[in-house]
Amino acid sequence: MSLRPTRRSGFGMALIVGLLLGIMPLTALASSHHTATRTPVAFTSTVIEVIDPGEEWVDEAGIYHLRGQVQIEEVTGDITGTATLTVNVDSQPLGECTDEVCYSYSTVWVHVVIATEGGGWEGTYISESQDLPGEEFFADYVVLQGRGANAGMDIVASSVDGGPDFLAFEGTLSTMATPMLGLNTNVQLCADQDFNFAGGYISSGALEGSGGATAEFLVAGTEFTHHYALAGLLTLSDAHGSVTLTWAGDALDLDLVTSFVSHTWGHFVVVEGTGAYADLFGHGRIVATAGDAGCASGFGVRLSLIGEAHVN
Repeated sequence: MSLRPTRRSGFGMALIVGLLLGIMPLTALASSHHTATRTPVAFTSTVIEVIDPGEEWVDEAGIYHLRGQVQIEEVTGDITGTATLTVNVDSQPLGECTDEVCYSYSTVWVHVVIATEGGGWEGTYISESQDLPGEEFFADYVVLQGRGANAGMDIVASSVDGGPDFLAFEGTLSTMATPMLGLNTNVQLCADQDFNFAGGYISSGALEGSGGATAEFLVAGTEFTHHYALAGLLTLSDAHGSVTLTWAGDALDLDLVTSFVSHTWGHFVVVEGTGAYADLFGHGRIVATAGDAGCASGFGVRLSLIGEAHVN
């Protein structure tokens, strides 16, 4: 699974705003066990009702903004249920031109809260689509953390199909197991001139030691938006193997007197391991700061991950 944009056709604004996600408790999978699992899931979600239209406006740069629209969604497939979504959108319509090049883009970020009998889910959905000369792409991610009866479970998924009022998702349901180990990891990344991020990490707990780190980011929001969202795919590697995790959450820009700083916070999930880490499972909270991080390029990211892990 990758955050790299993938070519996609037929995704319009109606589809992007028609976001969805609802999942009923999978209590049977959350029972006591000693083996962590990753299970494929596929589900389709359809807009039922918009219960709050939110606030919308077009700014002086011609960018459309939507904030706080509340939607109710119905989900069918491997998982069924309903969800309440708080939707935010930044979009520049096709026809805006810069230096005789016309382009369009849309970014969406959604706070997802699912309340079900005995449990629920909470997380973030992020999408980005662009229509550039000779190229179109669309990328999205949703990261959900189980609550109540779903505690110890996570879902990471991306859309694979869609229409004006639905999206179909495929992804992975991860279920943790006991005994748990702590996970405390700090990462320093620097951006090159093409905004590729690489650096290193130091970690204690289930992942012990240090090594190299690379990351990809998916940003929802525009340069004119101070409160937005961010998803990331982070790979940590050393001589024994690698660990790949993803996260999604809120971001906030702060313009300080002497510098610019961006803060991000959200939930991370280990989605894959290789070598000695092939059977490592984990999840937890992530906090990141972007800005002048002592990098030669003048821009970098520091990430702190605190959570729990299990090794099968």
